[in-house]
Amino acid sequence: MTSRILPREEWSRLEGVDLGVALPLANPETVQVLVVEDHGQIIGCWGMFSILHAEGVWVHPDHRGKSSVARRLWSQMRAMVQATGARAVETGADRPEIAALLLRHGAMEVKSGAFVLPVEGV
Repeated sequence: MTSRILPREEWSRLEGVDLGVALPLANPETVQVLVVEDHGQIIGCWGMFSILHAEGVWVHPDHRGKSSVARRLWSQMRAMVQATGARAVETGADRPEIAALLLRHGAMEVKSGAFVLPVEGV
């Protein structure tokens, strides 16, 4: 077995794995893909890349259910993301109505939960 950083020209080899779906959304300048190979076959991978993350959407309870606040937040968030040149943004939904809004606008739900993994010595 060998471990190495997979060069960009070989990313197509990740088609069919979860990471292969995420790579086109990431800024390629920030991506590093670690692979483990056995006789040239990729048997494991883990990618590291920067991705925009939008967090903390909130609307005052008196204004929930009214489209004006949500529409303004949505419009300005999209403009902010587009200004960075990014093609996608990661976000979360802590309430079903937020999840429904995201899904209506084409969001894809991530299969697993998100975690923050501390790395000692950094």
